[in-house]
Amino acid sequence: MLPKRVIRRGEKENILKKENPDITKAKGVFKPKKQETIAIIGGKNKRKEYVIKIIKKTLRSKKQCLILVPEIFHAFELSEQIRKIFPGEEISLIHSKVAKGKIYRDWKKIKNNDIKIIISTKVGVFLPFYGLGAVVAVEPQDVSHKQSEAMPRFNAVFAAEFLAKNHQAKMLFSGSILPITNYPDSEGRQPTVINFRKKIAEPKVEVVNLALEKKKADFPISEVLYQNLARSINSKKQSIVLVNRKGLSTFSKCQSCSQILKCPKCKKALVYFEEHEEYRCLHCSHKIDLLSSCPNCGGYQFSHYGIGIQMVEKKLKNFFPSVVVSRLDSDVMKSSKKYKRIKDDFESGKISILVGTQIAVRDITGKNLSLVGVAAVHDFFNLPDFGTREAALSSLFQAKDLLDKDGTLVLQTFLPNDPVISYLGSEDQESFLENEMKFRKKMNYPPFKKIIKLVYRSDSKKNAVREAKKIFDDMMNGGDNNIEISEPYESMSSGKRGLFLINILIKIPPDKNLADFSIFPIVRGLKKGWAVDIDPVSII
Repeated sequence: MLPKRVIRRGEKENILKKENPDITKAKGVFKPKKQETIAIIGGKNKRKEYVIKIIKKTLRSKKQCLILVPEIFHAFELSEQIRKIFPGEEISLIHSKVAKGKIYRDWKKIKNNDIKIIISTKVGVFLPFYGLGAVVAVEPQDVSHKQSEAMPRFNAVFAAEFLAKNHQAKMLFSGSILPITNYPDSEGRQPTVINFRKKIAEPKVEVVNLALEKKKADFPISEVLYQNLARSINSKKQSIVLVNRKGLSTFSKCQSCSQILKCPKCKKALVYFEEHEEYRCLHCSHKIDLLSSCPNCGGYQFSHYGIGIQMVEKKLKNFFPSVVVSRLDSDVMKSSKKYKRIKDDFESGKISILVGTQIAVRDITGKNLSLVGVAAVHDFFNLPDFGTREAALSSLFQAKDLLDKDGTLVLQTFLPNDPVISYLGSEDQESFLENEMKFRKKMNYPPFKKIIKLVYRSDSKKNAVREAKKIFDDMMNGGDNNIEISEPYESMSSGKRGLFLINILIKIPPDKNLADFSIFPIVRGLKKGWAVDIDPVSII
């Protein structure tokens, strides 16, 4: 796992020829004790205060502290805050965009215990720690902690747990909700839970049934959301409106033949982006201009359906022309300058309404924020995946935690009776965990089973299906009663960039490894085109 730059420089300086000291015997480094795991949940500020206390305690013991964050911009922002609190400490910021020379210098200092505070994305778990005293995983359920598309495929949170146990360090999960895969497992083990959310008064939650609003001209801005936005503006307060889909709509349909406009490469629905006057595929780089004709009948008139972020932004600008309405989504994030400008303008009060995807609740803070509205809550949990409801509840709690007790959270949805919404309004997370664990146990999902996902990619669908069927048959013929193997099925990402993807799921006991079973030689011998993903964050 050593970076090539480190190996090359290390060979020059001869540092890699020296034997690493046995850190378990190093004087003053370890006092053997029972390893402690803590889960802290609630608002970002309260959780951050607790983490700061842990860092101070770790520094007093002359040990190191690793803080794992999901994204690069999280790492940068947190490092700036930590530097102000610990001005005398050298702090290492590690992520994929940091210059290789800087990583090399920090790598040596971390190895020599000269740097005590390390803030990093998932690559940080491979650093040569001298003696960890604490490991903090921020929003551990965030899928960005998992490296799924390149080797080595790993979950940084699971790796962090391994590091903490190996160093007898405190392991902290800091998130908006308890991470289910780290909550009571099949053996009943669980972390100590510190719930800051229970200690404060909660903002008001209003649920709007979008089915009653669909035929109104102002859809998807309901009367409830409009009135709350107007009240916020009149009080000189700020609002965030969350939309989980990019573009103007979800899909476009030909008015002549009712054919949905699809990407010729991916076969996914094209999304209309009004500001560029073009239709784009969100799965690949394909795009067509506004004047393109229907490939089925040649028609030029299309109707737009679904709720997209640009639609909501356009409506709000029309409703409230006297205030600043801005948008924050992944397109904006491509420009660090534009992102920083919008973030600074919102936090300074220049922006009255921020329309954003989940990025907005993860990265934006505002002391003057009185309202968070969710344009279509059901878009957060409509994927048939085992982690969807956990991710949805996490995102919605992050939105709620931005507000103080006098704030309002407006949830618009076609599914007003969905249990996720009731858990959010009642703060009854224990019931959510209990029901989710029952469901996962019944379906043999983590943490009750370990999942290995085999993925075969090919530019030929026929070839993909044939190869997957062959491997499935081989594994079934040499299978084991203690494992479960699914029949091959097409991935929801199939067709992306012209590649067809077929998945096979293998479920094994959580305390076992794939090498313990008779099918291991088959998996180990998979040919080019196959990928093996252990502990995937998605099975679709």
